[in-house]
Amino acid sequence: MLLGSAYLGNRQPVKAADAYRRIVVLTPQDPRGPHLVGAALSVQGKKAEAAQQFEAALALAPEFVEPLTYLVVMALADRKADAALERVKLQVARVPASGRLHHLLGTVYAARGETKPAEAAFLKALELEPTLVGAHLSLGQLYTASGNYDEALAKLHAALRVNPKNLVAHMRVGMLLERRGDFTKAQQAYEQALALDPRFAPAANNLAYLYSEQGQDKEKALQLAQIAKEVSPEDPFVSDTLGWIFYKRGVYQRALGLLKESAARLPENPEVQYHFGMASYKAGDKASARKALAKAVASAGGFRGRDEARKVLAELDATYR
Repeated sequence: MLLGSAYLGNRQPVKAADAYRRIVVLTPQDPRGPHLVGAALSVQGKKAEAAQQFEAALALAPEFVEPLTYLVVMALADRKADAALERVKLQVARVPASGRLHHLLGTVYAARGETKPAEAAFLKALELEPTLVGAHLSLGQLYTASGNYDEALAKLHAALRVNPKNLVAHMRVGMLLERRGDFTKAQQAYEQALALDPRFAPAANNLAYLYSEQGQDKEKALQLAQIAKEVSPEDPFVSDTLGWIFYKRGVYQRALGLLKESAARLPENPEVQYHFGMASYKAGDKASARKALAKAVASAGGFRGRDEARKVLAELDATYR
């Protein structure tokens, strides 16, 4: 299967599909063959043909989650949430002892905004397969969204007991602790993620911001923010972090370019608008500063720096009278 994978990796899905079809001929009972043909067809936009191949894979191996996941993603993309749900329910009925299928069922419920059945499906998945990291993470995300932070942390730590090297779990622990205001433990979680992967951009970005905001190692903060920018140059949150660090170092013109980029892509984020407004103010662009700060202050959500934003906005408003 390496040849087909190479074609897919090189964005040659037609050649990949042809290579996988030869595998189907050679090993007709292997469900991976039609699954991979389906994956190559889906990249080409041939949804109906891809769906046939995924169904063929499931006929050979009813517990095979990957082709069903493709079918779900395709259905949801076509706004056929009911069809996605019914298809997964059918497969769960066929293989009721599969924790991974119950996890997929919960994922579909969550996508539909049905929290209770999603939770029940995730819990059932863990009952069947206690080491299913994805189900722990999904429950953690579900509990975080509902504000049940203690339960969310419990599930994230459970995921880490199963796999201590799971970057997503470390990252989500850090974000949740940061949301709760426990910045010291949040930093530790991000540091653990970076110990596993020093160029893991999400952790580098968040840790850089915490170091900067908490008045800790300013050079380390800049270094981490620059790493995050190298790895994820298009991420507006990364641009915001690096820009704000430059702002706090008094390098206003460099800060302005980054923060303008971030503010344009995150127009409803009050903290990003505040950062851009302050950089514009320091750079002498009072019109842009006034507009961005007004947007930040008018937002319903809280953000660090709201008092300063109001103060500077009041000064700018006075000059326009």
